[in-house]
This record gives sequence, structure tokens and C-alpha cells, in this order.
Amino acid sequence: MCGTTDAVMHSHHMSYERMAKDDEAVDLCVLCEPCHVLYHRKHKFPPAVNASRSKRLDDLSTVLATYGVDVSYFHSNRAMIDGGWMRSLAVSKEPVKVQEEKPRENPMRYEIVTPEIIELAKLKSNIVAFMNVFKLKAPLREGWEKTVLGKKIKKKTVNRFRRNKNSEWQKARNESNKKARLAQLAKTIVSDRQLAELSKTRFT
Repeated sequence: MCGTTDAVMHSHHMSYERMAKDDEAVDLCVLCEPCHVLYHRKHKFPPAVNASRSKRLDDLSTVLATYGVDVSYFHSNRAMIDGGWMRSLAVSKEPVKVQEEKPRENPMRYEIVTPEIIELAKLKSNIVAFMNVFKLKAPLREGWEKTVLGKKIKKKTVNRFRRNKNSEWQKARNESNKKARLAQLAKTIVSDRQLAELSKTRFT
């Protein structure tokens, strides 16, 4: 936890649920002697029953940090520490399988792909980003819409698609207004010429 290499090292049981069982190694970690003594003196409330290894390590670091131990080494090198622990298990004949904790997805951040979202995706400004989300390859094969219908997509991505659609619609509207103004201007110029020619004929 503290990163020291000078102290005597102890094998610490983060729980006694698996003690003397085949998967006992799940509950083991290495503590230096001072951290080990401090933890057992101060800690009175063990983690919940069947808590994951990750949860028990967090509990352990929290207790030690509360009583003045610098646990920044543990947090900055956590991947390396857990990797070494996994490699040590692999040496045994029957390595213990540990279920990794998957981050919980917030359902409010996602939308289900609908035909309306697919129509948004087909716009030039959106199609490449949409293909990257679902790892689609170009050129798109016929019937690709069915493969993505009902899948999850982030709401912020869909909102970006909608903004792109609005900007494309605004550009198209500006272009049509510009063409209409040019056409009106051309008609005005033609009518002015006709009026000038008509006035000349009258004077002559």
C-alpha cells in the first residue's frame, strides 16, 4: 500500500470467508509489517460479505489513509500490483478465476437506435461517425439498417447528429433563399431592360 521496500512483508487476509479453501488466494494481499499492525489495530468493520477483491482493496486503502498512511503508491500502481497478483496465481496448477468488476452503465446516457436515428445517420455529416460507433465498414451493404436497429447509442451522439441535421437544413435554406434572390434580381434586371427598350421605341 505505502510502497516501502525496507520493512518485513506480511501476507494479509482481506477476509476469512475463503480461509483454507481452494480459492483462498482471492483474499490475500501483501502488506508491510507497520501497515498490517496499524490496520488490525484500527479496523473494526470488515467489508460486506462476498465483496469483490477490488472493494476489499479500496476498503483497506481507505482505513490506512485515514490513519496517516500515504497510499498514493497503491493507487498510481494499482494495475501493476493486480497484474503481479494475477501472474502469481497463474503459476499454481488451478489458478483462481476472478470476475472483473464491470463499470455500471447509466441507462439515462443511452438511446435505442430507431428508424429516425438511422435517417439522421444517413446524412453526409453523420454517416462516418455513425459507422465508427457500430464498427461498420464501407461500402455499407444492403440491409445494414437491420443490424443496428435496437442497439444502444449515446444520447450526446444523437444530439450531435440532430444539430448537424439542423445546420444542413439551415445551409440548404440559405442556398435556396440565395437562389430565389438571384432569380428575383435577374427578373428585375430583365424588366428594367424591357422598360428601357419600350421607352426608346415610344420616343422614336
